[in-house]
Amino acid sequence: MTTVLPQTDPSSTDLPETGRRARIDESWIRALPKAEVHVHLEGNFTLVDLLDLAKQAGEPLPGPAATLFDVTTHHDSDGAGDLGAFLRFLDWECGLIRTPEQAARHAYTFAARQTASGIRYTDAIINPTHWSAWEGRVPKLFDALAAGLDEAEQDGLAPVRLCYSLLRQQSATEAREAADWLAA
Repeated sequence: MTTVLPQTDPSSTDLPETGRRARIDESWIRALPKAEVHVHLEGNFTLVDLLDLAKQAGEPLPGPAATLFDVTTHHDSDGAGDLGAFLRFLDWECGLIRTPEQAARHAYTFAARQTASGIRYTDAIINPTHWSAWEGRVPKLFDALAAGLDEAEQDGLAPVRLCYSLLRQQSATEAREAADWLAA
């Protein structure tokens, strides 16, 4: 059954209409209070972001610009579009973020996108293994991302908190180092 959501205040006690002729009002949905608690910051790049960052870094695109998000069209693709291809793409796109300013801008843009979607709070997951330019400098990456998120919040955008993500393949030593840094 489809539900018609009223075009009124989301706090209204009016019951929505139901039935075949019902429709959903996007503005009402955007106005609903929402939180996201497992969003990967690595997946927030727009096509324009990637084209600009690749030019700045002098990096070739892994595939045609028009189909950049379709990993089956990438130059190194076997056409399968499997998890490995997707993770290589994440590594490539996150590897384009090389300066604190770029990281801060990426985080700010993420907060703006969340706010535009009606999200009022987000826990964003960061897996530093994708951010190759920051190897050995993970605290600096988090500082730069936090600076962008702090600026976004000061500008009235939705608050976003960062969550450190460890891969199962990472060593116990890496896990302890991350835990020690986070607890400090």
